[in-house]
Amino acid sequence: MANRLFDSGRTETDKRAEAPKPPEPPDSDRRPPRGGDDRPLPWKEVSGDRIQSTAGATDSGLRPEAPTRLAEHGGLDGQERRTVRLRDGSDSEPAHALTEHGPLPDGPTDAELRGPVEERKKLRNAQFFDRAQMEEAAEKTMEVRGADIDAWKASAPAGRRKAFDADPGLGNLGHGYEQVGDEVQPIEDDLPGCRVVLNADGKGDYTVHTVFPITERGIKR
Repeated sequence: MANRLFDSGRTETDKRAEAPKPPEPPDSDRRPPRGGDDRPLPWKEVSGDRIQSTAGATDSGLRPEAPTRLAEHGGLDGQERRTVRLRDGSDSEPAHALTEHGPLPDGPTDAELRGPVEERKKLRNAQFFDRAQMEEAAEKTMEVRGADIDAWKASAPAGRRKAFDADPGLGNLGHGYEQVGDEVQPIEDDLPGCRVVLNADGKGDYTVHTVFPITERGIKR
């Protein structure tokens, strides 16, 4: 009777407070706190384990994609002004993709782009419209021509340059000037192609010497 009287005096709040709590999950099973906007962080399943999704993960969410050939070399920023040590101990001409064929502010002004053609140093000279598109075009070209690049770099001596062309599928990439008879005129055709010129280091690797847009008929496959 005493127990029943004692129980009847307890409130529902008291009962809930005295109820045993479920055990805490181990640290390995806890998710990190929510983001600042109070939304849960994205998760994906990998072999039964939860991992936080990151930029660069594959569409399946299984593993991050491998870096591209250009990314492995530090992108165009990482290649600019790079040289190769030649057999005679001298350095090759520095890489110049951005300064000679990139958009402003890194690339040439219109007068600087036109200059080499006017001085008959080049038959044509072109630059990219957009820096991000320039990087993407170079990246895709190097991936498309990957097998050819690997075969070439394996035996190319230091200082040996080779051009690799492709259409990266990004539309018209840039503009430029060309010699037409005795005149210098804007290039009339679109420039959907990309030419990546590599400079072998003689050790099975290379620098990205330069990159520029080219016409469709100028692409050498």
